[in-house]
Amino acid sequence: SAPAGTGPGGTVTLRAGGPAREYTVSGLAESRGGTPAPAVFFTEARLTALAGHPRTVDAIGVVAERGVSPEALRGALRAALPDATDQHRAVRVLTGAERGEGERVDAPAGRNDLLAMLASVAGTVVLVALLVISSTIAQAVHQRSGELALLRAVGASPRQLRSAVGREAGRVAATAAVLGGIGSVPLGFLMRSLLGTEALPLPVPLWLPFGAGAVGALVVALAARPVAMLAARRVTRLRPSAAL
Repeated sequence: SAPAGTGPGGTVTLRAGGPAREYTVSGLAESRGGTPAPAVFFTEARLTALAGHPRTVDAIGVVAERGVSPEALRGALRAALPDATDQHRAVRVLTGAERGEGERVDAPAGRNDLLAMLASVAGTVVLVALLVISSTIAQAVHQRSGELALLRAVGASPRQLRSAVGREAGRVAATAAVLGGIGSVPLGFLMRSLLGTEALPLPVPLWLPFGAGAVGALVVALAARPVAMLAARRVTRLRPSAAL
């Protein structure tokens, strides 16, 4: 990426493998879509000198003929390099989304940090959902505490009251979970379209929005019943005389 106004024949100052030096611009390249990442292309001789290991290469790009599948290309390369593609993986064959490991050598180092951040965000979302569910159900049980106390006074056992509250909360939560899961599918496809741009073609499978909606609905449906039973514990544990 050259500074504004720099064209063929101009000079740019770059630092690569040592002190800063001036280089002559021989041409400019444009990206075919999206926001391009800054890139500089050296001559083969200069690039070999900067790499520091002459007569060797780090990556080789292989372009297959039209109609050749990635699996067939992978098998052909491994057959052509049987000694270099053994279990020790002196040479790795990367196709499809795996090409990112060769094109962005700094990506694997940040993968663990990104996964940890993703896990923390997902855990926070689930925790907030559980807090909302528990507070809503606790408020509903509190508003009906007089009704539950009356049932306790006329002879209903604590177990019967907890089961009744749990069944009612389970039915309401199941309906809400199904509606929420169905409503989340279009939002999931919208997120998938944003993550599948040309500049960053992440491998987001087609079933992911459906799977995410189903998992969210399952979490809500499974959490509602035990939360409701815990919220009703204080009222159901009263003695019949105290409840009356």
